[in-house]
Amino acid sequence: MLHVQNVSHGFGERQILDNATFRMKKGEHIGLVGANGEGKTTFLNIITGKEPADEGTITWAKRATVGYLDQHSVLEKGQTIRDVLRKAFDDMYQLESDMLEMYNKMGDCTDDEMTQLMEDVGDIQDILDHSGFYTIDSRIEEYANGLGLGEIGLDRDVSELSGGQRTKVLLTKLLLQNPTILILDEPTNHLDENHIRWLTTFLQNYENAFLLVSHDVPFLNNVTNVIYHVENAVLTRYKGNYDDFIAMYELKKRQLEQAYEKQQKEIAHLEDFIARNKARVATTNMAKSRQKKLDKMEIIELAKEKPKPVFAFEYSRAPGRVVVEAKDLVLGYDAALTRPVNFIIERGQKIAIKGVNGLGKSTLLKTMLGIIPPFGGQVNLDFYAECAYFE
Repeated sequence: MLHVQNVSHGFGERQILDNATFRMKKGEHIGLVGANGEGKTTFLNIITGKEPADEGTITWAKRATVGYLDQHSVLEKGQTIRDVLRKAFDDMYQLESDMLEMYNKMGDCTDDEMTQLMEDVGDIQDILDHSGFYTIDSRIEEYANGLGLGEIGLDRDVSELSGGQRTKVLLTKLLLQNPTILILDEPTNHLDENHIRWLTTFLQNYENAFLLVSHDVPFLNNVTNVIYHVENAVLTRYKGNYDDFIAMYELKKRQLEQAYEKQQKEIAHLEDFIARNKARVATTNMAKSRQKKLDKMEIIELAKEKPKPVFAFEYSRAPGRVVVEAKDLVLGYDAALTRPVNFIIERGQKIAIKGVNGLGKSTLLKTMLGIIPPFGGQVNLDFYAECAYFE
């Protein structure tokens, strides 16, 4: 389906991909993994033509349809979610329009033209029947509900959606298009647990090939059967899911380290022999022989350990026992989103706030911190509380 040969790419002096080779066979479910900054998104941009490679060739299968979800697509104001999802079937709507035009022509045509028109109409009708054109609306509802768009409302204007909700719309549209090659960059971002389960089942049953970038290990394990690992500008293929890859990667790493240690001992032994014997007439030929062996040796190199950050945090003055206290707090903007609630947050507590998208989790945090005012009630922070907020 896709063949990437000897692709190299870099930014300035930094090499991102070096002579990389990649292949995707029909029906393969591939996960692309690697540390942040190793070049996963760059690789996706290169194969989809968004970015040119410095060297190498990219060959797609003939008549392959490629669907690509990235995190930076935009939606136009004035369209509803349903409008956007129906665009997944634009080619079918065009076929239906062509068929209706042919029916209009049948009122005034020759017998030969009528025969040709009937054949063309029959071909289009077969395509529409087999592609499920007449069940489009039910498919839209099924996919939208599976990924949580039904809770938002399909008649909502896309300009009113959050970034996460927009990504859901683009993902749903892409899945409805059913391309022969699907490319997904972090598709579980902004999805709740039940929506991830739906997407997992969908991809497990997806008959076509897909290439997936994700940091969600359980998700990768459930949907992939091939892993490509990018590290130090090199792409390596592994058969199996993410756990299988980790096992094989660790085994290869141990074998390389053992081979490296063995070779270093041999190099030290040869260098010692050469140093002791090259000056003696009786053994100079033996020393030269070992020097040739040393010169021809293919030196094993271990990957350099990547630098790891070290943090030293300075602590502020400890607040009182109750850090945050809410009294009859009501969240909302133009209207109330919640009933009045009372709660306290005590020093040292670690709290998770859960709930489906759009229910007000971020609104709660911002109200607690005073970024937006309460719709009703009040929130009090301890005098010595210092707040750090990552949005």
